[in-house]
Amino acid sequence: MNTQKFYPYCKVLYKTEDTPGWYVAYMDGDVESVTKKCEKIWKIFKVFEGGGHIERIKDEYPVVVYASDAHLLGGWTYSNELKKWFMSGETIPKPKSKCRIARKLNIENDFEADIDTIEDKKEALFEDCWYVYKDIEIESDVTFVTNQGRSYTFTFQYFKFAYKDVFEDLFKAINENRYYRFYVEEYWYTQILVWSDDKNCRIIVQDYTSNECYGVVDTIDFIIDKKTAIAAFEKWLSELNARCDDIEKQVMAIMTDEEKARLKEMRSLTTDTPSNSPA
Repeated sequence: MNTQKFYPYCKVLYKTEDTPGWYVAYMDGDVESVTKKCEKIWKIFKVFEGGGHIERIKDEYPVVVYASDAHLLGGWTYSNELKKWFMSGETIPKPKSKCRIARKLNIENDFEADIDTIEDKKEALFEDCWYVYKDIEIESDVTFVTNQGRSYTFTFQYFKFAYKDVFEDLFKAINENRYYRFYVEEYWYTQILVWSDDKNCRIIVQDYTSNECYGVVDTIDFIIDKKTAIAAFEKWLSELNARCDDIEKQVMAIMTDEEKARLKEMRSLTTDTPSNSPA
């Protein structure tokens, strides 16, 4: 029997100086051997197991990571201004570059993207999967639109249960003048970055889905009055929740009493909110 041999390699985050952000290296070897190599090159680094490759790779640094592969990197975020990566939980410094000033922001939902039937929604609630939240899932094509006519659309799969804390943390961060990263989801890999001060928010919506280029795309980048930003996010959340409530009513209407009792029991056992990697 032929067994394919795989050679281990690692992904490395490293710094050439003690400043915010990381460069990326790909290095041949397992974690132990790569760590020894890194110790001879950099003072500050983090080694991550990269898996196996059918051929030995050459040590390369810095490397440019395909945007479409970023979801494999553990939720890292890229700063186009600094040309560096940031891990989940790290704060990206507020950009110093110029951007447009927006007077209005509309966050629009298009629920036509959601093609599941009410029966499909009901069946999904009873799927025996660890990642099913026993909550109504909806899908929306979300478009950020500013008054300059600049816009960007991404697909958003939303659960009230999964995103409750995420939106609460977003509003809290804005009100406390802190940076926040809103991680939309893994496969429609979009990130919304928000920096706030006493009066305004700087908002960048990033697209990581491109297969045609290396770069992460800052699709829209603007400054807007803080109250206007909060109102736009609140309206977006309200529409998402209203859609979930409407679908829930339709689903409950076709359930038997036995199914309703089973769902109630399943939901009572769900205690942990799924994580969404806020900054």
